[in-house]
Amino acid sequence: MWEEKRKDAEPYERLCLTCGQTFTVVPKPGGKQYYCTLECRRMYQRLRRYGLTYQEYRALMERQGGVCALCRQEWRGWGGRTGLHVDHCHRTGRVRGLLCGDCNTALGRFGDDPVLLRRAAEYLEGG
Repeated sequence: MWEEKRKDAEPYERLCLTCGQTFTVVPKPGGKQYYCTLECRRMYQRLRRYGLTYQEYRALMERQGGVCALCRQEWRGWGGRTGLHVDHCHRTGRVRGLLCGDCNTALGRFGDDPVLLRRAAEYLEGG
């Protein structure tokens, strides 16, 4: 009976929870649609984890010029994936910026320890 009602339901307009764009929802059995695309759904979940709104994310992205905060390159990652990594202090939870997968992994491998990172830089510079 429920599925029969859903089959007869008409498409309607809704605002995406992530980007705020209007999109058409075509009712189908098994769930509601709150996001205009799968990427918006994933983005919403990522940002919510760090307490960011989409507007705050966009502001960070604009401040960084659309590139990684560390290497200043286009978004790149490991495993063939691209996209943002929200860099945050593990002690305070404060968001520091958006990093590519490579830079985020590098910081994590050094345990976010500035002393180790400086030592690594000195090593690379031949000191």
